[in-house]
Amino acid sequence: MTTPQHKIGSGFGAFSVHPGGILTPLQGAATQTWCATSPQLDGMGGVYSEDCDIAEPAVENAALRAGVRDYAVDPEQAARLWALSAQLTGVDAFAAAA
Repeated sequence: MTTPQHKIGSGFGAFSVHPGGILTPLQGAATQTWCATSPQLDGMGGVYSEDCDIAEPAVENAALRAGVRDYAVDPEQAARLWALSAQLTGVDAFAAAA
């Protein structure tokens, strides 16, 4: 495996492989459900989540691939991705605001 979680199968029969083992669909949906309902996230946006909590920064060369990688929170990378996406799609939601 190259990432911490892989989806196997399709539809309701799908399950995920996590560093801690195989997750059921309910377990796999737990973090998304937590994000949608947790008062801890009230007024917050733009956070990464993991295991029903806000994800911590990743530790380089750690045995488990957990946490948020540096490149995922790099504002320069985000700006480059936004510009490329706008160029490829012809849609720039912030063009009128600029």
